[in-house]
Amino acid sequence: MSGSREYVKVHALKSLSAADRKRILDRGVVEADSAAGAVREIIEDVRRRGDEALVEYARKLDKVELARDQLQVPREEIEAAYKQLEQKVVDAIQILSGNIIMQERTKGVGILTKEDAINWGVTGPTGRGSGFSCDVRKHAPYAAYDKVQFNEVLFPQGDTFARYMVRMHEMRESMNIIEQLIDNIPEGDYTAKMKPVIKLPAGEYFQKVESARGLLGVYVVSDGNKSPYRMKFRSPNFSNLSVLDHISRDCKIADLVAIGGSLDLVIPDIDR
Repeated sequence: MSGSREYVKVHALKSLSAADRKRILDRGVVEADSAAGAVREIIEDVRRRGDEALVEYARKLDKVELARDQLQVPREEIEAAYKQLEQKVVDAIQILSGNIIMQERTKGVGILTKEDAINWGVTGPTGRGSGFSCDVRKHAPYAAYDKVQFNEVLFPQGDTFARYMVRMHEMRESMNIIEQLIDNIPEGDYTAKMKPVIKLPAGEYFQKVESARGLLGVYVVSDGNKSPYRMKFRSPNFSNLSVLDHISRDCKIADLVAIGGSLDLVIPDIDR
């Protein structure tokens, strides 16, 4: 057993240079006996820091009497968090991407072709892992996405490994967007005052945004009253789940863990 653990550990660090390997080991990132344990250390550290930041931000928002300047985060804190997260992502990519076990369990597994992704309505990182260009932020820009530079990450292989790589590289693209916006956030209210009831003129309305898992659409039919005549949410998770049976054919039961993880489903969102 110890020999197997050592085999996994060696290949987990296979793609690292000597300097990077020493840096990671010195920082105590790779303290587990396996590649999975090493990556778990990284993910948990990022999650913990993110949770702490969200709790602190929510605490501030809860105190409505706070002035705007008390809600601002110092630029140096944003830069420090940005650089730390960037390095964590690099570490995760280096540890996992060159790992022979990771590649054997994900490459060529759960293949979704570009044509099938389009036919099944699969969007988001799952669709882009099949080479399907479907990023709403690029094709129908909203908010400030037409004012920033970022790449739409596409991998044509369509397998579980490709979907993983899309997500890893998209984290770096998101950090690139944040870096461009740090010094360009306009002055003004950070929240908008909305009417308790919004009446839409009679007609049909549809709006879409790029969520973490794909295209999220809202369709509203209004007859001019305060309540919509019809309203429908288009969740990306339903379409992404629907393709699971199709891409799992001829795979092993154990492969479902990796395939399902690469779809990154939010189950409660599916039946919305």
